[in-house]
Amino acid sequence: MSMHLAPALPRVRRAGLALLLVLLPTLSGGARAQATSGISLRISGAPVEAGIAVGGDARRMVFGTLRSTAPLAKIELIDPAGRTVRSDTGAALKRMPAAEAVRPELGDVYFLPELRDAAPGAWRLRFVPAGAGTGRIVGAVSLRPRYELMLPMVESGWRAGAPTLIEVLASDNGEALANLGGIRVWIEDARGRRVFEGMAQANLRNARGILVSDDPRNYLIVATAPAPGRYRLVATHALGGRALRAERAIDVH
Repeated sequence: MSMHLAPALPRVRRAGLALLLVLLPTLSGGARAQATSGISLRISGAPVEAGIAVGGDARRMVFGTLRSTAPLAKIELIDPAGRTVRSDTGAALKRMPAAEAVRPELGDVYFLPELRDAAPGAWRLRFVPAGAGTGRIVGAVSLRPRYELMLPMVESGWRAGAPTLIEVLASDNGEALANLGGIRVWIEDARGRRVFEGMAQANLRNARGILVSDDPRNYLIVATAPAPGRYRLVATHALGGRALRAERAIDVH
C-alpha cells in the first residue's frame, strides 16, 4: 500500500540541465516529509542531466520507472562534490523494451536502484545516449526520510458512530518495522479537539478473539467519529529519536 506523493514541481532548464525544485514540508519534531518531482529531458546525441536538490532529513533517493525513446548507453549519478557514485550501463538497467510496455510511445523501461544517505547538496543524474538519435526521457525521483510513518489506506465512507478499522505502518529505509509496541492514533475535529484517541497495535483481535492480522508489521486500531463532519486522523510515534507524524483528512457522514 502506498502513500500519495506530492505533485510534480516546476523544473528550470539550463543548457541541457533540468533542475528539479524539491520542496520538503516540515513535520513535527523537525522531520522532513517526502517530496517527488518529475524528470523530462530531450536527448539528442549528447549527454543530458537532471539536477536533484537534497536537503534536510529526506536523504533517501527513490526513483520511479524511467522511460526513454532513445537508447541509453549509460546512466550515472554524481554527488555534490562531482564524484560519480554510480555508473550503470543502459543494458543493465533496462527492464522492458517499449514494444512490451504499457504506452509504448514513452519508450523503453529502465529501473534505477534507490540511494540511501545521500549527502545534502546538488546531485546530478546523467544520461548518456547510445547513438546520435534524438528522443525524450521521462521519469520521477522522490526524496524520502529514513524513517516514515504512514496511513496507507483510509476508508472514504465513514459513518458517524460506526467502528472503522485503521492501519498504520512504520518503516526504516522502506522496510516495514515490527514489534514497536504501539502507535498513538487520534481523531480531531475542525477546532483541534480530540474526539477519539488510542493505540494502534500489532496482533489486534476482534470482539471474538480472532486475529485481524497476524503480520507484526501491521498496526491496527478500531476508531469512531461521533458526528458527521470533517475531521483529521493523526498517527504519531518516535523513530530514530524524532517524533514522526502522519495525518489524513476524513469526511464522516
